[in-house]
Amino acid sequence: MYRQFTDNLVAGLSSRAKLEEDLYLQVDKLVALVSGQTALDNGDYQPSRAIRNHYSLVIEEHALAVRKLLNQLFR
Repeated sequence: MYRQFTDNLVAGLSSRAKLEEDLYLQVDKLVALVSGQTALDNGDYQPSRAIRNHYSLVIEEHALAVRKLLNQLFR
């Protein structure tokens, strides 16, 4: 019984740690995308409308992924 309990506890902690790691990685990706978009907006290079739209869609996709991970973390 003791072994069964401790094995489940370790498995639960490792899945939570994995979830937290995934969350931080996703946030880092989102920060990098936002930083890239800011650099494009403030630089001499004026991106086309298609590039700006693409960045917006990718940022939205990553923001939704962060929300999904947060929902899993706080469930």
